[in-house]
Amino acid sequence: MKDYTIDKELKKTFILNYEIKEGKIIVFLASKEKYILPDTRENELTVLKAMKKQVKHYLKRKETMERFQMFGGKCILVGLLACVGIFSFTNPIYVMASFVFFLLAQIIGIGSIIEFTKELKDLEKNELFLEYEKQINTNEEYQSEKTRNKKQQLVEKINQAMPKTIETYVEERLAPIESPEVPLFNLNTIDKISYKELKELTDLIDLDEKFHPAVDLPKELIKRQKNK
Repeated sequence: MKDYTIDKELKKTFILNYEIKEGKIIVFLASKEKYILPDTRENELTVLKAMKKQVKHYLKRKETMERFQMFGGKCILVGLLACVGIFSFTNPIYVMASFVFFLLAQIIGIGSIIEFTKELKDLEKNELFLEYEKQINTNEEYQSEKTRNKKQQLVEKINQAMPKTIETYVEERLAPIESPEVPLFNLNTIDKISYKELKELTDLIDLDEKFHPAVDLPKELIKRQKNK
């Protein structure tokens, strides 16, 4: 996931992602440091639990991130106003100062907008995943062939991006969330797919549930409809 932190101290414990290599779980932190754990199921689930906690924590602070994004826009506007100085001053020093201020404001403003836009999009993707985590990691009978194919397509993409991480998983038995198994789709593996791809999958899941009669209708009513 993206680095949502601003404070240097928080970067020391903020998990970006991890990889499994040579019997070790290598956790990459926002501070650019690594934290290494033995490769056990319990340790991996603990890391994923910490990543989930991060997402939920920053979802509560989403408005703050949006304000920083708006700050970038304000910087650009102030920089444009500085252009007036370039044309109104006759003193070359003032003209140069206005031009430098304009450039700095544009760099800071554009940089802030790009960075916080990426972070917010990533946060939204992780929020969407947590909302559909159970449905994504289970192959319900009512899920359509199109949904299953989309899952398989994403599995293959993840596998190409991080084969060391999921080489031990078997796609046919996607682990339920309640299971002690590490789910195939998690906050680490979905880092390799885009928001658009995830949204396409969740839209298919929504469609499956919409046409799954057991979701909304009592069993007796379903029987009556079948007998008509």
